[in-house]
Amino acid sequence: KEWLSLTNKPQKLNTLICCICNQIANNAMELHCDEHENADQVYVVGEQCLQNYLKQNNGKCPIQQHQHCEFSQNKIVKKSVSKLLAICPRQFSLNKKQSNEGTKFGGDEEYWNESNLNLNLNSNSKKNCNCNYKGKMKDLKDHLDKSCNFISIKQNISYETVNELNVMSGQIKELQNAVKSQTEQVENLKTESLKKDEQIFGLTKDIQQFKIEIVNLKKQQNEQNKQIDNLKYELQEKGQIITALTNSIQQLKTDNTEFKKQLKQYQIKFDQYKQNITKVENQNTNIQQLQLQIKTQSKEEQKNEQRTTRTRTRKTTTTTIVRICCHSFKVRI
Repeated sequence: KEWLSLTNKPQKLNTLICCICNQIANNAMELHCDEHENADQVYVVGEQCLQNYLKQNNGKCPIQQHQHCEFSQNKIVKKSVSKLLAICPRQFSLNKKQSNEGTKFGGDEEYWNESNLNLNLNSNSKKNCNCNYKGKMKDLKDHLDKSCNFISIKQNISYETVNELNVMSGQIKELQNAVKSQTEQVENLKTESLKKDEQIFGLTKDIQQFKIEIVNLKKQQNEQNKQIDNLKYELQEKGQIITALTNSIQQLKTDNTEFKKQLKQYQIKFDQYKQNITKVENQNTNIQQLQLQIKTQSKEEQKNEQRTTRTRTRKTTTTTIVRICCHSFKVRI
């Protein structure tokens, strides 16, 4: 952090700080546990720092000390680190060593800035042992291996500086791997782009076909609209007919009501007539019975008369016979 703050603005470095060691995150990882999902900031940690912390704390999260810490690589932070400007780390270590031994530059300031860097470079240039390199982190390994002025005096660098350089070399390798991965991703994206272009071409054809179908559908719709207008006109006419029929039905209902009233009156009269007819029928029954009685009596009277007539006839016949007999007797005498 101190080394990179010489050539980069603090605002740019603040988003790249490891939450555990408070230094620039090496092979940046991002924590995305559910326990602090709604936090306002993104928790970035170095891969080695996170592994050591989890190992020493039984897998607990470094933010809220909860179990089941979840994390993943943050390619954006790794890419940002690879683009940071840096001076030669060997030159930085030499300047820092000289400062610790009593060589002070830049007034009373307590941290290294651009003026300190320039003064140290001027001091070292007089001794012909300085490196003026200033470039991106992703190009740092190539500089250290090929063009650094301190390569010939590398054996004079302290053990601490060697460790720092090894760490930086690891970071550079990781950055190179990240660049390689991003290059592969770009190639994959190009391939996907070609596939999408083919899909777009196919979709364009489909769209043209859909447009033709839409035109045909519009024609059909216009014809259907005409048919609908005709049907509306017919419906209006039928509506008028229905209105007239409704009025007729209402009139018929009114007439039917009057008819029902009259029918009730007729029904009452009919019931009265029916009662009278029943009475008359009863009277007729009585008359028929009387007629039967009269007929019976008449028959008996006729029989009696016939008997009387027969009796009379017999008497007359007897008398006649007697007379005849008497007359015959007289004649004989």
